[in-house]
Amino acid sequence: MTWKSYKRKYIQRHHPIVCALCSSYRLIDFHHIIPTAINPALQFEDSNIIPLCRTHHFIYGHRSNWNDFNPYVREDIARMKNFTFQNL
Repeated sequence: MTWKSYKRKYIQRHHPIVCALCSSYRLIDFHHIIPTAINPALQFEDSNIIPLCRTHHFIYGHRSNWNDFNPYVREDIARMKNFTFQNL
């Protein structure tokens, strides 16, 4: 399977594709929670993919550093979705 064919099937299974944090439809990236360079076996696993807009991909998926990755991105996204200023 190629990344292009996997991505097409993923979109069919999970349509519509929106950012997991802000629900934007624009500039959606398919973030690998565990990078394929670390574990190639997870490349085509839905459980290892989270759709994020380009901004949130950089901030939460890579902790504002494209050379880094965040294995807790799902938890961080859930925490941010539940955040209110009353929590401060």
